[in-house]
Amino acid sequence: MKQYTRRSCTTRHLLAATTFLSVLYLPSSLAETIVNNIYSEKGLAGTMSQTQVDKNTYTSESRFGWNNRRIILDEMLKLDDKGRVLAFEIEGQSAFGAKISESYTWENGHAKWRNDDEQGSSKATPPNSMCRKIARWR
Repeated sequence: MKQYTRRSCTTRHLLAATTFLSVLYLPSSLAETIVNNIYSEKGLAGTMSQTQVDKNTYTSESRFGWNNRRIILDEMLKLDDKGRVLAFEIEGQSAFGAKISESYTWENGHAKWRNDDEQGSSKATPPNSMCRKIARWR
């Protein structure tokens, strides 16, 4: 029994040292996360965290609850180098329990979308190009 205890203790120390060293030597370019607390009149109602995974990819997790309702949302957003939306996905649950599952992608002149009610695709100009046209009309 003592031998098992020593191994267990040694394993714990090794794991602790490995974890410490891995944190110590993590590259500085790893994801940055911001967590926001959401409050209602009764106190903490949930949280929303946003993470920049890399230069062009962002994720978000939202968890809210009030009056026996729960909202759960997991989102991913991918941008090109000009900040235009290339992909967006959302999965989760609405306040009344309905499943949420939607996605959009734009690649090589084609836009595709999908949700629980429909899906489709279309030839499309680069994302946000309409914004430039609208700005010229003003």
